[in-house]
Amino acid sequence: MLAIVLSRRNFREYDQMITVYTKDAGKQEYLAKGIKKITSKNAAHLEPFSVVDIGTAVGKEYDYITNVQSIYYFTGIRKDVKRAHLASVVVSLLHIATKLEEPDEDIFSLTLDALQQIQDDIPETRIVDRYAIQLLDLLGFGLEDTKTADHSSIHAALEYHLEKPVPDWDGK
Repeated sequence: MLAIVLSRRNFREYDQMITVYTKDAGKQEYLAKGIKKITSKNAAHLEPFSVVDIGTAVGKEYDYITNVQSIYYFTGIRKDVKRAHLASVVVSLLHIATKLEEPDEDIFSLTLDALQQIQDDIPETRIVDRYAIQLLDLLGFGLEDTKTADHSSIHAALEYHLEKPVPDWDGK
């Protein structure tokens, strides 16, 4: 199953809960058993904003990840602090804006395109501005005038519609 890794959080001694956004199932949470062990083969693949192909299985308490194959690691993003910041804002916005098990192929494609732009283009905040506008539109909260919308109005619209604080990506 193709997925974008959104976040990781510690769970028990050697495990982590991995939140991903998949093309077919939307946002999902899976247990990655033993991922904090030094011998773990999957740890490097499950970094935020990586695109991976994951295998999963149903567990007693939590569904868990059985195998991981990296599809896009976005090395260029990881080597540049500004690119890494913009990419982390993109996946944070997706994480905040979506609920578990609500798939949307357009949101998946939009996020993948934004990450690719951050990697390939000059890392500018306007990439995240465009992503935020299109994400709001796909969620049904389109802005009235997207051509004249500035960063602060986009950020304010996100916080208003999502009813949660969102990270600022302007860097000023």
